[in-house]
Amino acid sequence: MSRSEFLTLAKKEVKDLFRDPKIIITMLVVPIVIFFILGEVMGYSISKTSEISNMTGVNIAVINYDNGTFSQYFINFIKNDLNSNVKVFANGTVYDLMRNGNYLIVFVIPNNFTYNIVNGVSANIESYTYIKEISISSLSQVSLASNLIISSFNRMVLLSYLAKAYPNMNATFFLNPVSANESVFINGNILPANTIESLTGPYIALIIAPILMFSIASSISASSMGTEKEEKTLEITLSLPVKRSYILLSKVLSSFVVSLIGLIGMSTAMLYYEYKIFSSTGISEAGGLNISSASSIISPTVLFLFALGFLFAIFVILLISIVASSLANNIREAQIIASYIWLPFLIPYILLIYVNISQLGSFGAFIVSILPASTPIIAIKSVFLGNYIYLLTSFIANILYIAIILYIGTKWFSGERIISSRPILSRKK
Repeated sequence: MSRSEFLTLAKKEVKDLFRDPKIIITMLVVPIVIFFILGEVMGYSISKTSEISNMTGVNIAVINYDNGTFSQYFINFIKNDLNSNVKVFANGTVYDLMRNGNYLIVFVIPNNFTYNIVNGVSANIESYTYIKEISISSLSQVSLASNLIISSFNRMVLLSYLAKAYPNMNATFFLNPVSANESVFINGNILPANTIESLTGPYIALIIAPILMFSIASSISASSMGTEKEEKTLEITLSLPVKRSYILLSKVLSSFVVSLIGLIGMSTAMLYYEYKIFSSTGISEAGGLNISSASSIISPTVLFLFALGFLFAIFVILLISIVASSLANNIREAQIIASYIWLPFLIPYILLIYVNISQLGSFGAFIVSILPASTPIIAIKSVFLGNYIYLLTSFIANILYIAIILYIGTKWFSGERIISSRPILSRKK
């Protein structure tokens, strides 16, 4: 079979995949739509939760049994500094003030509040927060009184004492008398610590991208095979005068192309999802990322080895998914099989997100390196270590996996049992 004939067969497989609406909708369209919807929902939810930290215009009641200097300081603080609507009561009950929801927070200042502060004894304020139901937004309200108001007031009291004790000095100096310029030494470079922190997102993305691709690829390849078994078109393909290995490889290539398109679409949707979250919180995802410093860590070498390892890994996943799903008789059975196939490949990724490969010891690192489809993450780790033994081991192991699975798959596709086989899941006891 010539090269052009193989490409023709591969193009046919790609067209067949795109012609199937079930694959396009369930594997490509639905994940993208879900992430876009999640982005909007999460962005709205976070913005509403963040609004709680803004105390402007919030109705606050204060039952003041103290009437001392510091209780008045506290009332003026929440009224003026926080721009809240404050109403002070000489007496009353919390229940009466809160039962109608007229006040978000009620503070009760005891009669010894000022006396304790003046005499160096920790004073106490009772705080009550009105919530309508249990949610993250409500839980934020509960912590608002202590985390925002009380903490801010404590800081103000501290600064006032420091200003009196050291009138010739800036009192805020005592809050942070020592600062640190943090740097790290990695991969032969000394870099600011915030560069590493800002690279956490891209680093995690390099790990999550293969996991997403594994999921998409196994589902698409399994669905493709399940469709052919269900519609009885596999018999026609196998009757063509071509090598069975070419048929298998053409299915791998077509599934890879469609999966890659699905990954690009899903990645775009995920970026939108992250953008909505960060924009809603007002946090810059870049975090002061220095591009020149970052490029010395995630260098072209890292990306090249990662991409090469990714090709090996996805090839292994696709071969296993196509061969395994050929045991199914329809799409449902094929997808059940595919749902279990890619999960074991998560092991090295989950492990190496939290653990350095050097912490595993030589034997442990060797075991992780020979796990199928582990090459992308081993590539990243090996470049940082400056030790390519584990990466070479992973490449060799995955080449062997590809050769073995391709041999087994070719033999399986050459037999007649692929047409008449029944999956284990559907066999009657």
